[in-house]
Amino acid sequence: MSQQMKLAPRMIQSMEILQLNMMALNERIEQELVENVTLDRLEKDADGLPTGGERDVDGDGGDPTYTDRLPGEAPEPRKDVENRELVVGDESNNQSDFERLVEISSDWPEDNVGFGGSRASAGQISDEMDRQHDVMSNMMARPQSLHEHLLEQFSFYSLESAQRQFGEYLIQHLDYNGRVQSMLAEILQQFNRLYGYQLTMAQADEVLKMIQQLEPAGVGARDHREMLLLQVHDSMPFHDVVETLIRDHLEDIALNRLPLIQRSTGFSLELIKIGIEQIQTLNPYPGRGFEQRPVQRVTPDLIVEPDDHGRYVVRVLDEYIPELRISPRYLQMLKDNPSQETKDWIRRKVESAKWLIDSIEQR
Repeated sequence: MSQQMKLAPRMIQSMEILQLNMMALNERIEQELVENVTLDRLEKDADGLPTGGERDVDGDGGDPTYTDRLPGEAPEPRKDVENRELVVGDESNNQSDFERLVEISSDWPEDNVGFGGSRASAGQISDEMDRQHDVMSNMMARPQSLHEHLLEQFSFYSLESAQRQFGEYLIQHLDYNGRVQSMLAEILQQFNRLYGYQLTMAQADEVLKMIQQLEPAGVGARDHREMLLLQVHDSMPFHDVVETLIRDHLEDIALNRLPLIQRSTGFSLELIKIGIEQIQTLNPYPGRGFEQRPVQRVTPDLIVEPDDHGRYVVRVLDEYIPELRISPRYLQMLKDNPSQETKDWIRRKVESAKWLIDSIEQR
């Protein structure tokens, strides 16, 4: 005999929502808003009130605990539906719960916006614009890519149309490290066939040398050795020693065969070590710095801060979670007594929406 614990699907859904962080929860809400038509986002005006104004069920500023009445009629107590807990059960297909939803929808006229919707006020439009501007200001701009950086520099060259177009085509064939991915002859042949030009290999070499003069130093190289040589300049200490080591002895340096390099070049061991130190300052991947992803903005779910008495208080940041409601349009459709098939479909959707709202509130 063993004990087993079984979780209802709704309980599992509530646990999943409880584990979501702020960003994931907002994505889940947006997905549900798209998939469930009976779920609606509750918009608020500048005063924090639901769209449609303050709650005044009597229309005359009277006591909202009574129903609307004709002049001269005694007020009748309203059914106390809002104080009852909404519980979705399996019995009677949740008929009573949906009847209570219909009653509640009539008790809260600010939700019954009608089929045409209400016209947004000037303050509401201003708040929406401010919210969109805040979203835009918090978005991180995409960093400039290596290809964009090179194309911007290459545009300053004075070239014929064919060479300029080939240069832009060649830049697009550089990998993320700035190296030419294919043989230059193959790229030239493909370019001439694609665009109908007759550029020669000498013209292609001239364009490649122009690209190799761009920043960052080392781009446009055809192999690892050429990438390092493009970064050696005349102002570098012992640049002639560095060029010799890169051109002829990279493999020997990797295997630490310094005596062999000494015999081959005639350089002293001290000079060889200085040359190796200069090589170590070069960048074997000059284009990699342009491919760094921007740091993702972290949105906290909680804030722990001291209060006036020095005690730490945990505060939930839920101001960016939208308030949800059951769409008044589909509640009205339930009141209009639609066909049984339509009623069952609305009930399933409303039940799903109600459970999502309850799960978010419990979170």
